[in-house]
Amino acid sequence: MHVLTKSEAHTITGCKNKMARTIRTKVYKFDELNETAKQKAINDRIDDMVNYESADHYENWPEFKKAVDKAEEMQTPWFIHSYIFDFCGKSIIDALIENKECIYTKDGDYFNC
Repeated sequence: MHVLTKSEAHTITGCKNKMARTIRTKVYKFDELNETAKQKAINDRIDDMVNYESADHYENWPEFKKAVDKAEEMQTPWFIHSYIFDFCGKSIIDALIENKECIYTKDGDYFNC
């Protein structure tokens, strides 16, 4: 578990009084999350891959291409996340574990990546 130091703490500006205040948040690396939070982090990563990075992954990652092609072949685009996990899940989890820069809230939400 990582607790933000003063220098790392994020400052938010209040809407009514325009006074800045510091909020401290406990953050975690992927491998410190509980299983439910890990699953949320994995699902969020797959969402990002589908919504923002799919062209790059489709061209450069054969397993991702297989997942997309299967969804198209089966005419089930609503299962794309499941297919990506089936074909790329281990690689995604390994990348989340190896990326020590990404930190999460206890619920598995991205805090900083």
